[in-house]
Amino acid sequence: MLKIRLALLVSTAVYAIVANSQSWKNRAPLISKYATDGQPVSLTCRKPPPGNVGWYRLKGGYVSHLNVDPRIQISAKGTLYFSYVNIMDTAVYKCSVTNSSTIQLGSPVQLNVTKGNAADTWPVLMYSSETTDATQGQAATQQCIFSGRCS
Repeated sequence: MLKIRLALLVSTAVYAIVANSQSWKNRAPLISKYATDGQPVSLTCRKPPPGNVGWYRLKGGYVSHLNVDPRIQISAKGTLYFSYVNIMDTAVYKCSVTNSSTIQLGSPVQLNVTKGNAADTWPVLMYSSETTDATQGQAATQQCIFSGRCS
């Protein structure tokens, strides 16, 4: 009889979210931003410490990490862009900075979206990264974020 022993190795990243420190997040007052359904909106991460910038959504007692998709983008400078918003986007948003195993939350913004005419809109450039120098034959990256909505 042949016996085989299998070992399952699971690798996960463990992060501690800094919630009660006297650091960056407590110095940033809540800002309220108002928009109408269908409008493009941008939220700026104010004075983040060095690290990788992301965004979290706080709504109904839940905190969730925002993932980018065709409607929601984060620029290289950490600004959150909605190509258009809808009523369900009403929430508090906080940018985050990840350093090694710690996530610091800061820059709270209350986004209030009201019902409006969510008509289709032509694409408009919201963000473009700075001028990029490139050498012939090498890859170059330029980030562009557009607003717009078509059904």
